[in-house]
Amino acid sequence: MTEVKTILNLIETVDPADTAKLDEIDARLWCFVNKWGYSAHKRLIMSDRLAVKVNNKNDWITGIPEYTRSRDALKAIRPKGYELRIYNYANDDEPFVICGMSNEKFRIATPPLKTEELAELHANIQTIAHDRSNP
Repeated sequence: MTEVKTILNLIETVDPADTAKLDEIDARLWCFVNKWGYSAHKRLIMSDRLAVKVNNKNDWITGIPEYTRSRDALKAIRPKGYELRIYNYANDDEPFVICGMSNEKFRIATPPLKTEELAELHANIQTIAHDRSNP
């Protein structure tokens, strides 16, 4: 499974209360956005900051943004030149969110997800992957 598919699958299946899984998504996404190979991640005990290990090296990079929980972090990686739309729905079971991104050449929509942040993150990843494969 490619890293993009792995991240998208994690987003689609995560429980928003599972902070350990949200940390993994944030770490993997940071590596994907910055074109590093993901190796591992951890929450630092003294500072409670997220750190990621890249390319199987011994060094840890700290200060990884919490994309899954921060609108500001999402805005920082939002692809330029795309219109973002977020749709909130409610059904008998629980509310859900669908996010769409589009421009004149590309359009995507996410599956129903549990939070706006997860929906926008899913759309951002698909759009970044599209832009990288279609320069």
